[in-house]
Amino acid sequence: MDIEVKIMEKSTLSSWTVGAEIAYIVAVWLNGILVPIKELVHPFFDFMKAWPPLYHHWATQGLWLLIVFFAITLYYGYKPELANKPWVSKLNGWMIWSTVLSGLIIFIYNYGHAILKLWGN
Repeated sequence: MDIEVKIMEKSTLSSWTVGAEIAYIVAVWLNGILVPIKELVHPFFDFMKAWPPLYHHWATQGLWLLIVFFAITLYYGYKPELANKPWVSKLNGWMIWSTVLSGLIIFIYNYGHAILKLWGN
């Protein structure tokens, strides 16, 4: 039994894939920024809790992130010229680094905040 392996020399992504990757990067950064801001700025936290029909800050944040993600995906999805840009090949790396750095922001905020509380500050 012979197995044939085909290697693609050049692969182009669709504009919808590019749009979704850009949207993911923006949404991840927005999430990483929103977590500490809403915890530190109490009026903003209260505003997010009062957002109908969800009435919970995490649900509101999730809704906002979904809206941002789909809006950006739709915007860039209709731009087929993006698929051939040279920077598109770097999007996967940007997605990984955005996830790591955004997660690090949330980690530092939550655990730094917890350590300060333990020390009485």
